[in-house]
Amino acid sequence: TSSALGQCDPARGQAPYSSIWGATKGTIKTCANCHLKAGWDADLGEYSNDFGAPDPTARHQALGFDAQICQTDGAGIANASHLDILECTVCHVRKASTESWNTGGAVVDATGADIDGRLADHENQYVHRMMFDGTDTNISYAWHMGKVYSANVLTTLFWRDKNVLADVNGDGQVDKMDPHLMTDILAVNLANGWTNMIEDNHGVVDSTIIGDRIDALNIAMDSKWGTANGAYNTKLSSLAVAFKVNHNVSPSSYALGHACADCHDPGAFFDRDYALQGDDMTLTFDPLQVTPFTKLGGSDPTDFHPNLKNRAGTASIQLRALHYPVGYEGETANDTLRVITPAEMLYPANATYTPAGGSTATADRAAWITHLTSLSTGDFVEKATASITAGPGTYTVYDPATFTAADGNTANNCQYFWNIQDAPGTLTGQSVTYDLNNPGTFQVLLTVVGPTGNLDQQVGSVTVKREVAQSTADPTTTAGSATVSLLLENLPTYDQLYVR
Repeated sequence: TSSALGQCDPARGQAPYSSIWGATKGTIKTCANCHLKAGWDADLGEYSNDFGAPDPTARHQALGFDAQICQTDGAGIANASHLDILECTVCHVRKASTESWNTGGAVVDATGADIDGRLADHENQYVHRMMFDGTDTNISYAWHMGKVYSANVLTTLFWRDKNVLADVNGDGQVDKMDPHLMTDILAVNLANGWTNMIEDNHGVVDSTIIGDRIDALNIAMDSKWGTANGAYNTKLSSLAVAFKVNHNVSPSSYALGHACADCHDPGAFFDRDYALQGDDMTLTFDPLQVTPFTKLGGSDPTDFHPNLKNRAGTASIQLRALHYPVGYEGETANDTLRVITPAEMLYPANATYTPAGGSTATADRAAWITHLTSLSTGDFVEKATASITAGPGTYTVYDPATFTAADGNTANNCQYFWNIQDAPGTLTGQSVTYDLNNPGTFQVLLTVVGPTGNLDQQVGSVTVKREVAQSTADPTTTAGSATVSLLLENLPTYDQLYVR
């Protein structure tokens, strides 16, 4: 109900690319404002309503997400948890629907207007990409402010001139690869009966189609500006932008993190395929028809926006999408918009990486991803796991029962607490023994607390029955006497005896 929180829309919060009205940027509620900061919110300086949002802390702890096994700066020091380096959306926004509405833009075709006359087309059926393929989400990931966020990459295709001596858009700047004016593109398209390449050709664009449009633009620009500085040299270029994904929180059953393998199996997260072009689109070209968006540091070609940065936010990540040589990232051809992996957006290719708590750096990104995708067994996670392996069952009253728990984690750095319904207080230890002195059925609760305070629990039960006397009686009589001697053997301890 706050004026600062008038629009509870996480997309209006912190984002790497934004044209948000300045007065609202960064002031809108995040996931934590409702789920973790109900009451007095120091960040907002006011009381915050949680609107009934559940607190996920206990569940996160039980899964080991608070274990200090990650790192904040890549220096190899284990000083952060998964919660410290992942935005909530990474695990919880899964876009888990196969309905036709569940699409995200893949491509913006700026080679011409859309059917409504807008100067680029990002809505025709060919440039869309389904956000869920039926089994897994179709989202990539990038860094922002020290955390990984979910990203939908939108790649714009546009024309630019590669003659660095010419000024194709009349802005007075030469020695650059100028983009064409949209007015010139629209005029050429109108003269030829075109709108934009993808819509005109029902999603199938090849080098012949591209070549025809390049020729038409070059002829028009030579005519408009002259060739005193050489003929115009139009190329197709691309700009890929990783837009933040915030909406459509999925049911918890779809969330990542139920098992380490959700992310740390090969092909599960870091190194799975992520297509840059639309699902119903096929783009092929002659490599000589395309040119990179820019060059990082003046020498490293890239097709991604410079705001795609490394973990520290100190340098842009070089990543090619449209213009690349054979062999780049293992590509066997270089004539289409690439299929990339999230790892390419997260980690520069030739940097070295030191594992948290480790001492030896990997040689490059490929070795780093091999390391990250070998952690799916959970051996590296010091989280608590409660498992009663012995003890529950049926006993006779006064019998001792020994309860045993499996190792709480591979390092066995856990504490074990047993609460037996029939026993006062709490017993401690991985294995405990208790005398069952009362008949009945009792619950046994095992609580295992991990090295970082996370816990897990399991409940068992015992049934305690009264002991049935298996005694023998040997009556003895004496002739002429009214006395009968009765010898009883094997009576249970402390039992009562009634003789009639």
